[in-house]
Amino acid sequence: MVDAISGAGAPQNALSTKNAQQSQNDQRKERIENRASSGPADEVTLSEEAVSLSQAEELALQTRAYLEKNTDETLGRGNQFSTLL
Repeated sequence: MVDAISGAGAPQNALSTKNAQQSQNDQRKERIENRASSGPADEVTLSEEAVSLSQAEELALQTRAYLEKNTDETLGRGNQFSTLL
């Protein structure tokens, strides 16, 4: 007959695995803190086209506001507009 296995075979790596996980967590926390303390990481650079479109949109909004206040004004090419028709 075979003797039953006693508690001598307890997981020996359990403690080292826990220590390894704790070490990894500590390293992650340290990396996150280093990133946060190094200043802003996200920088956005707008292309010239994006800046131009933004300026055009701003001009359109200003023109709309002006035309809403001055209802007797119209958009056109002056006298040249009627010659194009």
